Amino acid sequence: MELLAGLPVDPAVLAAFIIAGGAIVLSPGPDKLLIIRYTMSSGAAVGISTVAGVQAGLLVH
Repeated sequence: MELLAGLPVDPAVLAAFIIAGGAIVLSPGPDKLLIIRYTMSSGAAVGISTVAGVQAGLLVH
């Protein structure tokens, strides 16, 4: 534990922060859920169109 002794933050808090950050990064957002929904229900062509629409929205935003 000598390696962690010089940290300016409590190692338990740092570990909790890293775990929470990883969970947030790995969870799908609303755009990914929309793409999955349309691809599963209507096929690949509609899924690709949905991806194009989402990307167009991100480009404008």
